[in-house]
Amino acid sequence: EISSKYMKFNDSVIERSLKVIGFKDLALTEDRYNALVHHMTHIDLIKKVPTYSEFVDTSLLP
Repeated sequence: EISSKYMKFNDSVIERSLKVIGFKDLALTEDRYNALVHHMTHIDLIKKVPTYSEFVDTSLLP
């Protein structure tokens, strides 16, 4: 499966993730980015957080 090839997680993690990910609106808004950063810093997945403008090229957003 494509997801297993490119995402180095065990199958149960990939399966669960694909169930909760919505694919209708993939634009990463600033609110969504802030929520993601909050979660990732809370569980110590990221230490140095780039600003929204450093991370997202807003010229590509609809």
